[in-house]
Amino acid sequence: MAVKIVTDSTSDLDPALAQELGITIVPLNVHFGQTIYKDGIDLNTDQFFDKLINGTVFPSTSQPSMGEFVDVYEKVNQPGDVIISIHVSSKLSGTINSAQQAATTLSDRIDVKIVDTQQVSMTVGLSALGAAKAAQEGQSAEECVAIAESIAQRSNFFALFDTLEYLEKGGRIGKARSLIGGLLKIRPILRVEDGEIGQFAKARSRNMGMLKLEQAV
Repeated sequence: MAVKIVTDSTSDLDPALAQELGITIVPLNVHFGQTIYKDGIDLNTDQFFDKLINGTVFPSTSQPSMGEFVDVYEKVNQPGDVIISIHVSSKLSGTINSAQQAATTLSDRIDVKIVDTQQVSMTVGLSALGAAKAAQEGQSAEECVAIAESIAQRSNFFALFDTLEYLEKGGRIGKARSLIGGLLKIRPILRVEDGEIGQFAKARSRNMGMLKLEQAV
């Protein structure tokens, strides 16, 4: 019996590191108009930002389908295995809903445990890394889940922005929406709190913003 770790592409894990630790990454879909890319497969970070800045179509994202998760779980599973599926906050993406539906569909033959990190980006990745390392050390599925949840609960995600334009257009701004229209040459610092994006601080320059981030951590 082995413990297998699955996460999604919002975790921002380096593919080589994920492969080394046996982590399977399920890509989200990135839409530019009628063209759909698999995050991290058909479209890397540099290509995404090039299209975002220089293109004429604003992108959107969509969660992997239940069927995609079913395919992944069936592919990585061996008899007796336990799969731990670690994902972006359910308050910011429907990804975990697809994962849960797939787990329910396969529950009679594959043991899948779902972890809602209530986090984003590399804080999701850190939870997956912690669980994967624990699995390699031979710890039980329950211990790996506890480690992933503990890392997520102890992690803090902060982000310093030059503008909230793209977050607003993408509909991911959450509790920080009150900042829209009220900032003139102000750099907002956002954080993830209780699984949602909210306001942490404001700065009048990038340097001041970096100082506030240093003080926060």
